[in-house]
Amino acid sequence: MGEHDRTRYVCSAGLRACAAELYRGDGSPNSPRFMPLLYPSFEGLPPAYIHAMGLDSLRDDAIIYEKALREAGVRTQIKVFPGVGHGFWAAFPDIGAAERVRRDIAYGLGWLLGRGEA
Repeated sequence: MGEHDRTRYVCSAGLRACAAELYRGDGSPNSPRFMPLLYPSFEGLPPAYIHAMGLDSLRDDAIIYEKALREAGVRTQIKVFPGVGHGFWAAFPDIGAAERVRRDIAYGLGWLLGRGEA
């Protein structure tokens, strides 16, 4: 159980169920399209730049996914922003943390395009 499951800051059971229904697509929670960690292999994938928000119900998934990619030889970078939830930077664009996320998105895109260091 992740830290966010114990605190329930942002994501109620109803909201998680709604998100699952929206993301699931084909109706199966066992689909790799719903849960990428279910793919049998990550070898040969392109580099991945991953953001995880500290209070996001998907934070632990992002951390585990980055580790799985890295262990498969994929170049990765991950940035965790503590104390904020999923999409906060769009909902509250004027706070300092949102500006840091936007700068980091620009950096990450540059890194993916070969314009930044790993």
